[in-house]
Amino acid sequence: MSASTSATLRHDWSLAEVKALFVQPFNDLLFQAQTVHRAHFDANRVQVSTLLSIKTGACPEDCKYCPQSGHYNTGLEKEKLMEVQKVLEEAARAKAIGSPLSEIKTYLDLYGDHGEGRAQQLQYVITRTDNEITELEKKRAQIDATLAELRVINGSCRGLLAERQRKPKGKA
Repeated sequence: MSASTSATLRHDWSLAEVKALFVQPFNDLLFQAQTVHRAHFDANRVQVSTLLSIKTGACPEDCKYCPQSGHYNTGLEKEKLMEVQKVLEEAARAKAIGSPLSEIKTYLDLYGDHGEGRAQQLQYVITRTDNEITELEKKRAQIDATLAELRVINGSCRGLLAERQRKPKGKA
């Protein structure tokens, strides 16, 4: 498979094509994976992800597959639902090391509608996101103003350069 072909995202694989992947040498598969990855993502950026168990073995949900559910004996020692403040501290720490905001939101969503402190948690998230939105809007206003200034400077410089290029040589 060529590098350009392997970089094409597909959803129509035949069974024979999938089986052919399993017989390829590992380093060839690794190369193809890198080719596809580089075609769609920054090759040198690493996504940092953080996991946090907030209700080990005591989750009230029964999703039939998760070992965190309190409905099954999984050998885990059940722990009380982690306090909201502790989750928020861990979320802040995760953000500081580069975890995406979507993962941090997931931490908070794990409490569900029946979780302890849900109203307190929601109010805290509303306040924090309102503050963050306000700060980002201020920054955007500053960026927009700076861009406007830079466009004026850029336009002036382009005009001066064009004028100099129209003048005969030796009369700068």
